[in-house]
Amino acid sequence: MLSKWALTSMMFLSVSGGPIGMESAMVGSNVWAVMGVCFWLLITYMIPISQMSYEMCMMFDLEEAGGGPVGWVYKTFGRRVGIANAVWDILDTLIDNAIYPVLFADNCADMLGLNKDYSAYISWGMIAVTFLINYGEVQGMAAILLCIFIMSPFIGMMCITPWENMYTQSNNTITWDSIQQTFTVLTWSINGYDMATPYAHNVEDVQHSYQFAYIFNSVGTWLMMVVVFSLGTYYIHDPNEWIDGSFVTMADKAGGVGWRYWMGTATCAAAFGVLTAELCSTSYLFVGLSKMGFSDRFESPVFNLALNVIILCCCVMVNLDTLIELSAYLNTLTLQCEIFAWLYSHELEWRRTVYVCWLTLNNIMILACGKTTCIIALVGSIGLALGAIWLTERSIKKKEEHVELEE
Repeated sequence: MLSKWALTSMMFLSVSGGPIGMESAMVGSNVWAVMGVCFWLLITYMIPISQMSYEMCMMFDLEEAGGGPVGWVYKTFGRRVGIANAVWDILDTLIDNAIYPVLFADNCADMLGLNKDYSAYISWGMIAVTFLINYGEVQGMAAILLCIFIMSPFIGMMCITPWENMYTQSNNTITWDSIQQTFTVLTWSINGYDMATPYAHNVEDVQHSYQFAYIFNSVGTWLMMVVVFSLGTYYIHDPNEWIDGSFVTMADKAGGVGWRYWMGTATCAAAFGVLTAELCSTSYLFVGLSKMGFSDRFESPVFNLALNVIILCCCVMVNLDTLIELSAYLNTLTLQCEIFAWLYSHELEWRRTVYVCWLTLNNIMILACGKTTCIIALVGSIGLALGAIWLTERSIKKKEEHVELEE
C-alpha cells in the first residue's frame, strides 16, 4: 500500500516531474510575464483540476471502470463518448510520452558536450531501457527518493544564489506569440493531475492521502516554477538565450562542472521517472478502451507496452516544441470531457461552477493559441474517434451475431 508521501511523489512524477521541459516558456518573454502566467494557472487550473480529480476519484471504483479518467467519462456518458474520450486521451498521452526521451537526449547532449545530431539515437536508447525495466510503475520509497534527487540541484542553487541581485534579466518586449508559447508550455508541464487516480485502490487512507497529495502538488508545483524562473533570471539574463537544457547551463554557472553533471543527471532521472510512470498510465488507458468493447487485444500489458514503444520511436523524430503544442492542444479534448462528466455527476454549487468555467476558459485559450499543425491534429483526432466508435459498434454487433448463431 502507498503512503500519502509515496502517493504525493508519484503524483509529482505524473504532473511535472520537476521543471524539466519548462525552459522554452521563457523564450522571447520576460520573468514578470512568466510569473503572471504561473499565478493565473494556479488559480484557474491547478486548484480546480485538483478538486475535480479528487471528487471523481472518490466517486468511482477505478478498478471496475478501468483507465482512471477514461472510466469516469465512460460511466457517466456511456460507450460512445467514452470511446471518443479514450482515443483522445491515448493520442495525447502517446505524444506526451515522446517528449521525455527528447528532453533526456537534449540534457545528455548539453551535459556531455555531444552533438545534438545524435539526439534521436540517445532517445531510442532511453526508450529501449525504459521498455526493459517498465513492467510496473515507480512506487513507494523509490518515488520519494527520486523526487528529492530531481529537486536537489535546484535547492542547492537556492542556497548559494544571492537573492538580493535577483531579477537582473534584460528588459524584453512581450509579444502575443511569446505569451502564447509561455501559456502553452506551462499548461503542458502541469498536466497529469487526473492520471494519478488509477492508484487509488492501492493507497492507505485514500481520502486523506489524496487531499494532501493534491494540495501539496498544486502549491508545491507553483512554488517550484516561481523559484526556478527566479533563479534563471540571475544566471541567464537574456530570455532569448533560453533553450532546452538551460538548467544545465545555469548549474554550470552556479557551481562549475560538478554542478553541471549534478543537474544533468537529475534532469535525466526526471525524464526516466516521468516516462516510466506515464507508460504505466498509458497501459491503463488501453485497458479502459478494451473494456468498452474496442478490442480484446488491448487487455494484454505486453502488447500495449510494445505498441507504445513503437509509436514513441517514431514520435521522437518530431520537433520538441511541436510535440509540446500538440500534447497541450489534444489534452483540451479529453479534459473537457472530464469536466462535463464532473459537472453532470455532481450537484451544481457555486464553487464547482466557478472551477468549471475557469477550466473551460483555459481550454479555450489553449485552442486559441493553436497553430495550423495543431488544428489539423484536432480534426484528425476527431476523425479517429468517430472511426473507433464505428469499429467498436461493428465488433460488438458481430460478436452478438456469432453468439446467436452458436445458440
